[in-house]
Amino acid sequence: NGSLEICEDDTNTYDLFNSLGGTPDSGGIWSPALNSGTGLFDPALDAPGTYTYTVVNQQCGFFDSAEVIVTITELPDITGLELSTNNICEGENLMVNILNANSLEDGNYFIIYNITGADNFTDSVLVTINNGEGNFLILASAFTIYGNYELNITDFIPENGICSADTSFLNPIVFEVYESITPILVDQGDVFCISVNPTIEDLSNNITNNDTVIWYDSIENGNIIPPNTLLVDGETYYASIMSSNNCPSIIRLAVTVNLKACIDDLLIPDGFSPNGDHINDTFHINNLNELYPNFYLEIYNRYGNKLYKGDINTPDWDGKSNTGSSLGNSVVPVGVYYFILKFNDGNRQPIQGRVYLNM
Repeated sequence: NGSLEICEDDTNTYDLFNSLGGTPDSGGIWSPALNSGTGLFDPALDAPGTYTYTVVNQQCGFFDSAEVIVTITELPDITGLELSTNNICEGENLMVNILNANSLEDGNYFIIYNITGADNFTDSVLVTINNGEGNFLILASAFTIYGNYELNITDFIPENGICSADTSFLNPIVFEVYESITPILVDQGDVFCISVNPTIEDLSNNITNNDTVIWYDSIENGNIIPPNTLLVDGETYYASIMSSNNCPSIIRLAVTVNLKACIDDLLIPDGFSPNGDHINDTFHINNLNELYPNFYLEIYNRYGNKLYKGDINTPDWDGKSNTGSSLGNSVVPVGVYYFILKFNDGNRQPIQGRVYLNM
């Protein structure tokens, strides 16, 4: 004996002989007779039920028979089913939600789906449906490229069945996998002068990306390090970029800090603006006090008049004369001024330069 299960939307014809077990002889007779007049079962013409195949040996009068039970199986009813999901970052799993499948019997179902877009693939998953709802997860490793995607369900089959629901009416869902940015450090961005007491914020300033940088104390998970934390020589810090889509870096950048005693690390600005906004209000030379405490600085206008003279005990030049010139306490006009910086360390020669004063 054998059996044949046919889905209610199947329009194919089936030779019942192929559903018999054992090694039956050909040339037998089917009862009741099929509309084809042969052993072909046509779901559109023949009724489900039990069909008997009989083989007769005419010379001896021997016969043998077996049955094939034909059943027509209803399709799972997914009327009203809807899909939903959210955009994700690279490195995140995608949760797909199944909603409003209230006509579907509770149970487990195999779902086959296609993903198209930035990358293309097909996969399947076993989902439990309860009260018309369920969900399934697509692992982050499936999305090798960031970009736009579309998900379509092609088959919806009971765990112990063969018939798929009609999925032709299901609307696909679209989503985006946002790019995860890996931080990039500028050349020598891990090297700092110990005299300036560099902080995590200084380390962030050496990252080329324009997005927000967050520093951690470990390559995964770990604690966030505040921006005002002083850097420690030989310590490794881990940078993550938070993109405009709030996506953190999949791979954190490890930076081992090198703090050194700088010998020649003056930063002389080429301009300043003494307008009282507390931004570049004075002509300040970084590290001058620390590296050359015996320095002497003079400022001249283009006519050679000395406007300023100072040392480590004198406030930075704020654009006003401190030499008793006719300018008094007024800020000098906008323009180019010239300085002479004497280091007085018994080694380094004086340098000359110019600075632009702008309001």
